Amino acid sequence: MRSYEEEEAHLLKQLGVRVIFMEDVQTHGLAWAMQEALEIACKETAGYGLSLDLAAIAPRAAPGVGTPTPEGLHGPELVACIGLLTHRRGFLGLEIAEYNPLHDQDNRTARLVCDLVRASFAEVRENIL
Repeated sequence: MRSYEEEEAHLLKQLGVRVIFMEDVQTHGLAWAMQEALEIACKETAGYGLSLDLAAIAPRAAPGVGTPTPEGLHGPELVACIGLLTHRRGFLGLEIAEYNPLHDQDNRTARLVCDLVRASFAEVRENIL
C-alpha cells in the first residue's frame, strides 16, 4: 500500500487486515512482500486470486494508467517475481486493472501487461503442452 485515506486505515485496522506498505517493499524487497501476502492468502482458504492495479507500477515502466503515482513497483522486478504468487497450488486467477491505452507511450504498458500474463501462466502452459 502506497497511499490511503484515514477512514480506510481505520477500517483495515478494525478488521485486523495485515497491510504491507511500500516502505516495507523498499526495505525488504518485492519477493519478501509476496511471501508475506501468500502466507496470509493461503492460510485456511480454498484458493486466492491476484488483482494487480497497474497504477502500483512506476510510471516509467507503466505510463498507460489513469492515475500514475511516482515511486511504484519496478516493472521488470514484478515480472520476475509474479510467479511466486501465480505458480502455487490454490492460485485461481489474475485480474489486471487500470490500463488506459490513451496514456500509454510506445506501448510500454501493453508490453508489460503481456510480460506479466506470460510470466503468470508460463508454468501452467508448460504443464499442458
